[in-house]
Amino acid sequence: MLGKFITQCEDSLTASVLTHLLHLPMEVCWRVIQQACYTTELPDTVGEPSEVEPWPKWNAHSTGNANYVEPDVFLRFREFDLIIEAKRWDDGQQDAAQWEREVIAYANEYGHEGRPLRMIALGGIHHEHDDHLSITVPAAADGSAPAWTLNCPVHMCRWRGVLYQCQRMLRELKGLKFPTSQTAATCRVLADVIDLFAWHSYSTRPWFADADFRPLALSRQTPFHHSVLQSISQRLSAS
Repeated sequence: MLGKFITQCEDSLTASVLTHLLHLPMEVCWRVIQQACYTTELPDTVGEPSEVEPWPKWNAHSTGNANYVEPDVFLRFREFDLIIEAKRWDDGQQDAAQWEREVIAYANEYGHEGRPLRMIALGGIHHEHDDHLSITVPAAADGSAPAWTLNCPVHMCRWRGVLYQCQRMLRELKGLKFPTSQTAATCRVLADVIDLFAWHSYSTRPWFADADFRPLALSRQTPFHHSVLQSISQRLSAS
């Protein structure tokens, strides 16, 4: 439905895919994101986010930016805050200096709350293992909070990993013996996400490793049938 309005840019991909994923029940949305990331350090459950803010504009003090710092998506969960920094393609576009500016700007906005912070580098990655950022949050000017060190793990993820997890979950849900109306609604959202990937030039064809070749397998009766046909052929040749 949205396909004809799609533009081939980073913000279009981010808005299309993440907005639809966030329409899913959070346990489904989070499972897709968690399983798509290469790390094993993300928690299995996060609960409902208390805040979801796309492209927030944060205080640029000490970042080198003139006006503000703008990460792609910011989410606040009960146990931690999460920045998602997205790039258009899957490899070679992420910038560690940009990550650092975003963590400093986060500290400008929320640093004295003392909450754990994580970041997901979505697309544009240079490797698959976690990176870590560490900055010193200065003491509050009014003396209400001391200086402290903010450590932020950066987890790597590719868009095609998100696509694969959506496809896998859609297959699982369609295979349920007793689906519900909620199952059907979740399937529709997942199908839309997959279509949006296709509109953004990602291949949505099935992966070879996931193909089910069992219906095409030869029957155990094949040797018997072959011997019968061979016998008939020999009789016809002799007549």
